[in-house]
Amino acid sequence: MANTWNEHEALDGRNREKGMITQVEFRIFQREIQQVLQAIQTTLAKEITCSVKVRWVAKILEKGLILLVNAIQFHVGS
Repeated sequence: MANTWNEHEALDGRNREKGMITQVEFRIFQREIQQVLQAIQTTLAKEITCSVKVRWVAKILEKGLILLVNAIQFHVGS
């Protein structure tokens, strides 16, 4: 079956200007953009959370090492 739709004809059969999109096409585009933005937001949230955890663990390890070094120096020096 041949496709009788042309690029200047809207889904409802009315003609439209070149480059214009229909409301249905816009809604589809809008939904796709929202899905992409949601995926980006989720990815960024995961990356930020991971980064914060890494920095938090690094600070704890650094403080723990300082305490350990101080304890060793105290016991060795006594």
